[in-house]
Amino acid sequence: MLRSFNALIGRQFDVNEQATATFSDLWFDNQTGKILHLVADLGGWLQSDHVLISPERVARCPSDSADGLLRLSATDIDSAPRWPDTRTTAFSSWPPVIVGPFGSVFSAPLAVAQLQSASGAGYPTEVNTAAPAITAQLTSVKDLLETPVFARDAELGTVTDIGIETDNWHVSSLHVLSEAPADPVVVPWARVRHCGEKSGHIVIAGLQDDHAHTPKSVA
Repeated sequence: MLRSFNALIGRQFDVNEQATATFSDLWFDNQTGKILHLVADLGGWLQSDHVLISPERVARCPSDSADGLLRLSATDIDSAPRWPDTRTTAFSSWPPVIVGPFGSVFSAPLAVAQLQSASGAGYPTEVNTAAPAITAQLTSVKDLLETPVFARDAELGTVTDIGIETDNWHVSSLHVLSEAPADPVVVPWARVRHCGEKSGHIVIAGLQDDHAHTPKSVA
């Protein structure tokens, strides 16, 4: 199902019908658009409130009529690796649940990179060479909001929403709005040619006139 990222923000998941978690962000592979982790706030269940959760743990996505459901138990949370913790090496393989202070100010691509450079008792001295390649492709969906988007010949506008396909958990499209009064331009993710946190902008294929103002409805 195609969903609006803005509509998902703040929606709740039931956690095995015993507790709730509030959806706050998504982390995805900016090369493929595949969503790798959901960011959820457990609302005080833990000392570190935020968790990264694999989409495979989502039994039901929140909708207008009902909350979502996570396949997540207290044991899953208790046994999950904590961030930051320089004694763990689990982040190099991205386990399905990670606990930590993952808020809007946290930069997803820095997680493993910081762990790699950390030092402390029990931390391995060998560098995991795969970690930078993995983290360089991670992007926060929330961080894309208000990002400027450029076609080959002109700036198209800024991102106001993101279409999320929850059946296969992929970023589907960007909704881009210019300063001129108009409907947002919907850019399929397949047309994105460059997207990176450090650059602060997104580049898409084609010219400005190639992108019609015909938004596709998302729930």
